Amino acid sequence: MQIKKDTKVRVTYRPELGTGAVLQVAEAPGDEYNVDVIFEKGGKRFLETFPKDLLTPVADIFQRYQNNESDHPDRFFPETIGLPVAA
Repeated sequence: MQIKKDTKVRVTYRPELGTGAVLQVAEAPGDEYNVDVIFEKGGKRFLETFPKDLLTPVADIFQRYQNNESDHPDRFFPETIGLPVAA
């Protein structure tokens, strides 16, 4: 999956940031790219810049369906009605 504007991404070494949206991809010196990502936490939005190789794209529900990926129903259903599930 290619990282471009409006792609949802995660930072590999900063899981506490969660998922962010790509604002822009800019060329950096040395044939590398820097990516500006907007995160939202606690009702506030903030911008961070990362090298492209440190970001992992996050598939949305339609891409997961297209790739035939799904959550196992035996695990998904109890979680949706609020029952605890052992990992």
